[in-house]
Amino acid sequence: MDTNTDLLYRLDSIKERPYGASVIALAAISFFLVFWDVYNIGFILPVAAAQFHVPIKSLIYALPITLGLVGYIVGEIVLGISAQYIGRKNALLVTLILATIGSLLAAFSENFIELTAFRFIIGMSIGGEIGLISTYMSEITPATMRGTIVGISTAVGMIEILPVGATAYFVVPTISWGWRLMFGIGALVAIPTILMRFIYMPESPRWLLKVGRKNEAEKEIERMEEYVRKKYGKIERIP
Repeated sequence: MDTNTDLLYRLDSIKERPYGASVIALAAISFFLVFWDVYNIGFILPVAAAQFHVPIKSLIYALPITLGLVGYIVGEIVLGISAQYIGRKNALLVTLILATIGSLLAAFSENFIELTAFRFIIGMSIGGEIGLISTYMSEITPATMRGTIVGISTAVGMIEILPVGATAYFVVPTISWGWRLMFGIGALVAIPTILMRFIYMPESPRWLLKVGRKNEAEKEIERMEEYVRKKYGKIERIP
């Protein structure tokens, strides 16, 4: 029977990426949601504040941004700790559920205080995503390509600055409920991603080994090896 060290060697020594591009796409969507919120709030806030009769010089004007940033910190700490107990995959599902709930509620905010509170929920989801997705991708990726895969996932997500800016530029100022639509788009992206993560994302074998679930870890590694074997015909290993 393989020891924990043997199992980690089997994962780390694989020469090729042991999972489909769909996993990288799901990781990139995490950064999409992160940067979507970071970029669109600058377009949303002036219009939403005007509709809720909150002056720019008011003390509460910056609250949605401030509480959103506080949410980042709380989410990264709370969800990061939770991931040690419920697993990386489940924690990443929770982050998207929070993003969906927060975005939908924000889209239907009836006043500025509600908008601020719901931005806090969105911030928690984003803080969790930032902390967890890079950790998760590094844990399921062989050692020699770990930095490359995490870098690709991040870079793909950052490309969205162009569609966010273009969409917000034309939608928010021209439609009275345009800022609500921007929140809604974030929720629409998150909802199907929850299902796809549940189906396509493997649990981290490293976490499974850490919590003593060795048999499950071995099954995940065997699935990765089988993917490589089917795609490339054989498994090449790096010493």
